[in-house]
Amino acid sequence: MVESEITTTGVVDIGIGVPDLATAVHHWQQFGYQAREEGALARSQCARLYGVATALRAVRMSHGDADRGLIRLMQWDQAGGPGLAMAPLRTPGNRWSVQRTDSLLTALAHAEVLRQQGQPVSVVGPIINARSVIPMREQRPFAATMPIAWNLQIFRPHYQQVLMQRDHIDVSRLGRIAERSLFRASEVCHVAAVIATRSLALFDFYDHVLGFVRTTQRRFEFDPESPASVMFGLEPGEAFTEIDFDDAAAANDSARALSGRLRIFALEPRTPAAPPIDAAPGQLGYSLYAIETNELERLRHKVAASGATQVSPILVDEFARPAFSFRAPDGYFWSASRGTSVSSA
Repeated sequence: MVESEITTTGVVDIGIGVPDLATAVHHWQQFGYQAREEGALARSQCARLYGVATALRAVRMSHGDADRGLIRLMQWDQAGGPGLAMAPLRTPGNRWSVQRTDSLLTALAHAEVLRQQGQPVSVVGPIINARSVIPMREQRPFAATMPIAWNLQIFRPHYQQVLMQRDHIDVSRLGRIAERSLFRASEVCHVAAVIATRSLALFDFYDHVLGFVRTTQRRFEFDPESPASVMFGLEPGEAFTEIDFDDAAAANDSARALSGRLRIFALEPRTPAAPPIDAAPGQLGYSLYAIETNELERLRHKVAASGATQVSPILVDEFARPAFSFRAPDGYFWSASRGTSVSSA
């Protein structure tokens, strides 16, 4: 008898440590999210599931009918530290989320006013990429429409957000914009992880064990005119490889465009990289990526045998779902739960 494949979704939740749930809920409502369910874990339960001995209250935010790219707000009784704290993109251990919008300038205006008020905010962009679909030499300015990709990074102490706008590029399957939200934003289209390494085999864990599908892979070398170099602050002699890991449902999708994508950046710095930031549960800011599976027990067995560490038992999470947590071989902290967005094999 052939053993069935373990089915996992893309990244379902982005766990974010916040000092105040009500304030955080209001923030994400401006991006089209709505509070869907509340939960809590006692100190002893958090110690077993997340490895931090402090109690937790949480709110899960939905976005329309999306079943991935959602937000999990986590308020700890005693936060263990500031977490990423607006770390630049190229920082090993970094996490951030990317949402689609058709109103990029609205977010830019809010970020600029925040900066002028003296509030902590890090803004990079908007960065324009006019070479994303049609080579630059073939573009026809003032004579024809131009496919353009815009990216805007707005990092605040607890939120590492990137907004993207695509003009004359079909990304209709990549997130659904909440048109009545202040920032006219979709659910999270993809999340990021940054690791300083030249060994791409390190990331086999995500497709061989977790069940993602490895789709695109591109290497970027330093180029002062390249949007990738500008966003990442690359210096001469530096490079990175970008690898996309998609929901298994994207395997037969020619556009490879489903929300909840994991995008890994394997950084090749010119000098030894600083120690990675350990953004994990218990801290403020982006600290957890979560998936759902149709076979939780079998997935845990595979994870435990794969080189992952800190693999917890299967317990009940803050939303009363069976779940376990672990560190992937690259050091990133994850959780997996038995969810409703996948069907049983």
